[in-house]
Amino acid sequence: MNWAATDNPAGDRRAPVTFPRRGERLVLVLLLTLAALVLLFDTAEQPPPTPSTPVGYVYIRGDALARPGAYPFRTDRPLGVREVYLRAGGDPALLDRLPSLEIVPPQLVFFQRRTLTAQGPLDLNRAPAALLEELPGIGPVLARRIVAGRPYENHTELLAVSGIGPTLLAKLEGLVVVR
Repeated sequence: MNWAATDNPAGDRRAPVTFPRRGERLVLVLLLTLAALVLLFDTAEQPPPTPSTPVGYVYIRGDALARPGAYPFRTDRPLGVREVYLRAGGDPALLDRLPSLEIVPPQLVFFQRRTLTAQGPLDLNRAPAALLEELPGIGPVLARRIVAGRPYENHTELLAVSGIGPTLLAKLEGLVVVR
């Protein structure tokens, strides 16, 4: 019998060292083989790859911004003008002057300080449609028609815009200018 000696100076002996019997070896080999096969031929479905976040660029320019440039925005959710304005370093105090519009990248957007800070009459050749809608009697359709009819030499040329007559033009006196 094979006894393992110990380093104990008293000479104590340990239990005999035995190896697995033939039946135990066979079971051990079968279990190891089965484990290797399972690892090798694992057919469990892998999770689908996660798609990358959709990104589109908005090109932001204008003198009302501290950091004009091209900015990436997610395209899987609505993007507002205010978010774009703030990202490019726009003045938060002027947020109430911005229209509530959604932007779909790719897009080019201009922010001019003169348009945003104007407390007086709106310039017909520069004011965005959203600001024109704030004028009395001007809705989204008329605002788009006014923008489409640019450039104007004077405010009386608004009479050429379908839907604007002398009565509405009289209401707009002093509220609009042409620069």
